[in-house]
Amino acid sequence: MREIRSNLSRSISTRLRLAAAVSALALLAACATPLNPEQIHAREWETAARADTPPTYDQYVRLYPDSPNVPVARARIEALRVEEARAFAFARQTDTEQAYLDYLYKYSTWGPGAAEADGLRAERARPRLAAEERTAWDSARSADRIEAYEAHLSRYPDGPHASEARTRLDRLWATDEGGWVRAYRAGTPFAVDEFLRDWPRSQFAAEARRWLDDFRLRDNESWRVALRSNSMRGYDYYLVNNPYGEWRRDAQNAIEDLRRQDYAAWLYARQIDSYWGYENYRSNYPWGVYYGDAWNRMDWLRDRDRSRSRDDDRNRGDGNGNRPGSGNAPGNNAPGNNAPGNSVAPGPGNAPAPGAQPPAVSPPPTEGAAPRPDWRPPRDQDDGARPGRPPPSASPLTPSPPPPPPPEPELSPPPPPP
Repeated sequence: MREIRSNLSRSISTRLRLAAAVSALALLAACATPLNPEQIHAREWETAARADTPPTYDQYVRLYPDSPNVPVARARIEALRVEEARAFAFARQTDTEQAYLDYLYKYSTWGPGAAEADGLRAERARPRLAAEERTAWDSARSADRIEAYEAHLSRYPDGPHASEARTRLDRLWATDEGGWVRAYRAGTPFAVDEFLRDWPRSQFAAEARRWLDDFRLRDNESWRVALRSNSMRGYDYYLVNNPYGEWRRDAQNAIEDLRRQDYAAWLYARQIDSYWGYENYRSNYPWGVYYGDAWNRMDWLRDRDRSRSRDDDRNRGDGNGNRPGSGNAPGNNAPGNNAPGNSVAPGPGNAPAPGAQPPAVSPPPTEGAAPRPDWRPPRDQDDGARPGRPPPSASPLTPSPPPPPPPEPELSPPPPPP
């Protein structure tokens, strides 16, 4: 009977949801493209015909009394009322629970006899429900367990055997079965251990010991997984999924040790303050607290090295204080520098010293190429700081301004003419 009523309720709710969906779709369509009066009229008639009930036809007739569909709607109203009266008469004549259910399935929303049919259905279903309750009570009493009585009361809270079921439950909660059910529902090893101390000879003691063995097996396996990972994430995962685990204290201590190691590694990387030092920190501590700071510092060092490399190439001379583009550098023999009006007149001041070797000129850096991680600027271009470190006045995480170019060396006077 309960299943039949649930099916009936589901059918009614399905119809209501379909009607609401149709209305929503029609509203969306109207919002998308405005409808003319003829289209609205056709939509209303389609809705009434789809519902096929006297209330919907009555509403259509009130809205459109001059419509050519009004005679059809009124005829359909009369036909539906005749069908409803015949169906109710048949249900009264049959006078069974199923007959009333069949009537309610079709006419529960608008039938005049729906309320009377539902009352008669409940009256005819009473003997069946009483038999079902009696069968369920016999099953619970034969099992004589807490779960069985609780299930019976949840299904028949006001049944004829509800008082007897509650009395039996109170007695069982005071026994070892009640102690085991409380410990099992608590789901903690402490509660199960307490049950075994209170009821060492209980019939549920063996089941309690098996529960403890299974719990410790799962807990040990989770701890082994955390040890293999040896990371903050692994230990946190163990703590979250094993709130009563045996290794919780060890997991917390391991997390503290990893935090200390992370901080010490970060201090070492900051002390070195080099590209490879921060890269080593990032590779060894991908979960580290300072992972992002190391990445930002590596970016700054990379930009600094590129800037210094470009400055070094621009400021590098030919050994006599001449710079590229000054007119005295060997590289000014290119076309355009020796053009008429740009040529350099020979003189004793522009001639190299006797026996001097030509300066070694390094090729210009490739545009956009990243410097090597182990590259260090010369000592005279590092503002007096140690190679690879920022000046003492600069903040460890704040890029310092690029150093000024070195002063040009003074030229020695030319030798006297012979």
